[in-house]
Amino acid sequence: MKQFYYVAVFILCVLQIAVLSQTPLSLGYADNQEYLAAGLNPIQLLPDSYFESTPEFTVNGSSGELSAQMVDSGNIVNLTWVHHANTSLEWNPVYWNQPECKDFTMLHQSFAWNADYVPGDAVAGIEYEWRTTGNFSTNEDAHLMCSLYVWVIDSSGNWVKLISSGPSDSGVEHFEKHDLNREERDNVWYGIYIGEDPSNQLTFAAGISPTHSFQSYGGTEPWREYNGTVTLLIHSIRFEYANQNSNDPEEPTLLPIRNTSYWTDDRECLYDLEIGPDGHIYGVGLSRSFDAVDWGTVLVKWDPSSRVVWGKQNFDSSRGWARSLTVSNDSIYTAGFALNDILLMKWSLNGQILWNLTLDLGLNDYAHKIVQSPDGSLYVLCGGEGLLDDVWTQRGTLLKLTETGDILWNRTLSGIMVPYMEYDLELLPDGTALSMGPYHHITRWTAEGEEIPLPDPFNQTYFQKMTTGPNGKIYTFVNGIDNSIVFSCWNSDGELLYQNEFSMHYNELWSEYLEVDSMTTSRNGSVYAVVTSNRFYDLYKRILLGFDSEGNLELNRTILDASWTTEPIHIVISSEDRIYIGGTQLTGTIYYSVEGRSQRAGNRDLALALFDPFDTYVEFPLSVIVIGSLVVFGVIVLLIAFWKKQ
Repeated sequence: MKQFYYVAVFILCVLQIAVLSQTPLSLGYADNQEYLAAGLNPIQLLPDSYFESTPEFTVNGSSGELSAQMVDSGNIVNLTWVHHANTSLEWNPVYWNQPECKDFTMLHQSFAWNADYVPGDAVAGIEYEWRTTGNFSTNEDAHLMCSLYVWVIDSSGNWVKLISSGPSDSGVEHFEKHDLNREERDNVWYGIYIGEDPSNQLTFAAGISPTHSFQSYGGTEPWREYNGTVTLLIHSIRFEYANQNSNDPEEPTLLPIRNTSYWTDDRECLYDLEIGPDGHIYGVGLSRSFDAVDWGTVLVKWDPSSRVVWGKQNFDSSRGWARSLTVSNDSIYTAGFALNDILLMKWSLNGQILWNLTLDLGLNDYAHKIVQSPDGSLYVLCGGEGLLDDVWTQRGTLLKLTETGDILWNRTLSGIMVPYMEYDLELLPDGTALSMGPYHHITRWTAEGEEIPLPDPFNQTYFQKMTTGPNGKIYTFVNGIDNSIVFSCWNSDGELLYQNEFSMHYNELWSEYLEVDSMTTSRNGSVYAVVTSNRFYDLYKRILLGFDSEGNLELNRTILDASWTTEPIHIVISSEDRIYIGGTQLTGTIYYSVEGRSQRAGNRDLALALFDPFDTYVEFPLSVIVIGSLVVFGVIVLLIAFWKKQ
């Protein structure tokens, strides 16, 4: 009897704790791991960025028109070109890696590089203003006749051009910077290791030079006609580098209510996520055996509290798999590719395959996105590449299908669609379709397959991501200036309603690289997006952004810990404004090496995280919690009384 009492009390106490704390008692629950982040500590390479002393100057050429000096009133460098009509100049070959004209002037500073590696990142910057007179200030094409250049020159005489810009906005201060890509960094540090005259010395130079357009432009010879002055006032020059260095781990600022993974012995990658009419969340992606022999589709269903309901895998000899899905009241459709054809599958809401078929469009074809209209018709956005009439061809295709997979119409999208990139496909309330196709341009189609023209600039914009709202509005993200992203809202006719820009700057010179993974919209017109900042491995993080119905930023929180991989992330929002974020998560152990770099091990599984950034989520109503607690407490009291009586 005592054993029964102890067991009963223990079970009831566990239930009591679970009810009070709303702890999810389900398999697949993943605790939050630590998140790696680090501060950026750039190092300035130049000895005198702000000209505390007079820099070295070079004036080249025989024309005598160019000069260089310090401005008397402050620490400003003055580079001047005074041209008189018919004064001839000497020119370098086209595409020469040095100034286009042999007549140029520049300042330069040397610095030593004593490390035995190429920096992980580097940025060049210059603060300057133009002053122009004569034809250089009045002619429409004057900005093409001269250019500012920023170079890095190694000891072997290799010139690497980083910045070039023509005269504009006379008297206005400008700050221009350039992030060096991997190839440019390799080129800059080339001569230190394997150049003709290896040395640890590099030279940073900024100057002005006439361009080839000044020699010949539009059938004229501007050098014979122009009179005037071009002056470049340089306030500062900067050349900084930074490497990837981990500091102490820190957690995201917004933690999920629940984070559940669908565990298998295979390696998965999530490619699409959708909320069904039943309120459940469905995800589809690639499932690959650990030895990479078997490839197939994985389909997972989560309940509204983000617990796994079921997961299904489908492997066959074609090694085909799905990368998009759409959910209706009674079925699920997935689209992908198999053996160079479009793979279309229909599933029940319990995960049973009802049928599957392949569509041959004539090339190596693959489906990017599938959506279903209210009348049951299916729209599939596809890409393809291969030989067509002995000519290598790449193209996009938009299909409209019946519920049984029969093609109603087929529209070719001109341009290239890359297989590994993601393209969006949405339906507007009026029944028209929006396809993001080649060059990430968006095209609008009627239900009969007729293209609806859209105005500029919408028609010519290269979009990153697109979604639509129940109000018929179109929401997009594009790349902005200085690594920013621009959020825009358009009406269904492609007319701009409002915009907002988001960026992450460490300082004037350094900013994060931002990329939008996924976006969704709520019933009230608010838009949420998952943004990746990925300039550095150790600074890699994901950010949840929220914009209200007027385009104002209302949410900016870091999310997801280091157990989430860098594969694509997808976001959806329920009718109750619950935010679900799905992706691929490592279910093994995360640990840190002696260098501080995170090391990851384990299976890659599909995962779903439920977020409540505005603290509105209640898993159990308060009345249920109170009544349940009282009932459990009463049962415990009765058991104790019964035990004492015995």
